[in-house]
Amino acid sequence: MPITQIGGALVADDETLERAAEVTAEVASHGIAGVSINTVTGETLELDLHLSDFLLNVMAGLSNGSVSITGLPEEVTTTTAAEMLGISRPTLMKRIAANEIPGHKVGSHTRLRTEDVLRLREAEDAKRTQAFNKLRRIDEEFGALG
Repeated sequence: MPITQIGGALVADDETLERAAEVTAEVASHGIAGVSINTVTGETLELDLHLSDFLLNVMAGLSNGSVSITGLPEEVTTTTAAEMLGISRPTLMKRIAANEIPGHKVGSHTRLRTEDVLRLREAEDAKRTQAFNKLRRIDEEFGALG
């Protein structure tokens, strides 16, 4: 059997792991537009890009050894939030003090809502993308002049 459930874990055989590696390598070389699932009734379900990407990441993780999947907690520590944002914990604490991201105390510890951290990360990713695109346009303009 290619995939077996043992307790709460799914275990894949070597052939399934090899195929997962092949598919993820193929997707890496061509990009992903989405994943479709064919049901036994003949219907085709189109998965959105986020879910398609999630499934391909699971397959990539499987092909590299093992995968652990868990949901995000409602709240995170400042250490976890800083890691999620790619900044240092002291920088995060300064941003909380400046009310750039809301935090609250649980005893003597600061906690942040995961939703707020993810929202800030998306906003900062969008700012970086805009800045990169602006630099690219400037580069193209000066490149066209020279």
